[in-house]
Amino acid sequence: MRDKIIRIMLIIMIGAGSLQAVEEIPDDLQVRLGGYFITSQDTEMRLKGKNRPGVYLNLQDLLNMESSTQVFRLDGYYRFTPHHSLEVSWYSIKNKGRVDGGVEVPLGDYNLSASGRLDSTFNTDIYKVNYLYSFYHNEQVELAIGAGLHVMRFALGFDGEYSFTGIINEDGGGTSDNVAVTAPLPVAGFRVSYKILPELRVKYAADYFFIAFDGSTGGLVDTLLTVDYRITKNFGLGLGVNSTRMRLETELESARVLTINYDIIGGMVYGTLNF
Repeated sequence: MRDKIIRIMLIIMIGAGSLQAVEEIPDDLQVRLGGYFITSQDTEMRLKGKNRPGVYLNLQDLLNMESSTQVFRLDGYYRFTPHHSLEVSWYSIKNKGRVDGGVEVPLGDYNLSASGRLDSTFNTDIYKVNYLYSFYHNEQVELAIGAGLHVMRFALGFDGEYSFTGIINEDGGGTSDNVAVTAPLPVAGFRVSYKILPELRVKYAADYFFIAFDGSTGGLVDTLLTVDYRITKNFGLGLGVNSTRMRLETELESARVLTINYDIIGGMVYGTLNF
């Protein structure tokens, strides 16, 4: 009986020691690698110039653009003091669509007519850099505010058998009349982190667009909810849900104004490296 009690006490001590080790490991650097499974996309583009009729495109409806896709995603943060840290994110969403003719698309001064197969692409590269200040931080709860940039680059292109206002694209390919826009969007946000268990933490992040920049105006709301589970000192797994809603209006050449409404939502599955 005594030996059994000793063994139980040893098991409890070892278990408590391992939990304490997980709880006390440094949390200065995290790299998060995984997949972003986008379940819904809606992309609207409006192009308007002075004394010209407006152009409206819904890429998913008109060009059979994909509404769901999977991409690689990189996130991470570096905490250089207990109250100051830096966050980064990067992912690239590549969409494509195909129609087999019978499509009329007004593009400013031109009319795009698909006389045969028409392939279209709409690619979005997203870079996020945020500075965070933790104004409340104890062993269980962390509250922070921050500011940074969401840099978003949009590129729309066409390939296939098409014509512009009756002028046939003879080589059957090319990327005529592409539109590419890079928009650095200054954001402000807040973060909430709650440690349910030493190994289990829930985090919520929200960022908001708040100022015009270099001829671009608009609004952005980006929210991210994640659950991280620490398996070992330096490795963990996580799940998340990310939603981005954006409206951007930017001035192009020839006094044209491009408006983009871009809504995406998706789930994340990732591994974490912690140091």
